[in-house]
Amino acid sequence: MSQCEICNNEISEDQIRYAHSTTLCEECFTESYTYCSRCDCIISRSEASYDNCGDPYCEECYTENHDEDCPENPDVNDLDRQLIIHLSRNWLQGKLDNRKPIEINEGDTFLKHIRKELGIVDKPLYCYGLIDREEYQLTASFDLIDEVQKYLSAREQNIAVQFVTGTRRIGISETLRTDHTNLIINLLKALSSNTDSAASAA
Repeated sequence: MSQCEICNNEISEDQIRYAHSTTLCEECFTESYTYCSRCDCIISRSEASYDNCGDPYCEECYTENHDEDCPENPDVNDLDRQLIIHLSRNWLQGKLDNRKPIEINEGDTFLKHIRKELGIVDKPLYCYGLIDREEYQLTASFDLIDEVQKYLSAREQNIAVQFVTGTRRIGISETLRTDHTNLIINLLKALSSNTDSAASAA
């Protein structure tokens, strides 16, 4: 006969349970220990991590499977849903496609509307808002500035453009974002499309 190391009761050899070299009776094992739902290792109930369903995990498995910062029911807007469907279809068809929505300053309501109108684009683009100022109404990185000026000239738009550092970046004044939304959407479409913008301007 052996003795349980928790309750000190005697236990027969066929009823012994072990937990990390500790000899236990069935009742004490059940009260103090459980099994990880993923790797099946023995873990102390007091040290186990539990998911929303109450399933126990060892620390390593819980860390690998659960992100504490992940929201339980994240908001998915129409554009995110469109992108997920688009990427899923391409993956199922074995296609590699890096198209995605433009990146924006998330705090600007008008930019969110513009991004939604553009949808998924061919070329990456970062778009941010500017306050209104007399010196310029648009800013563009070196790789975009000629294309922007060419586009505006073709439409006889007298809009001052300022050069900024970086790549694939364009800043838009508040007046242009709110009062000339269609012009800006068409400009961004030209900048983010594989179609030649000169042809688009014609």
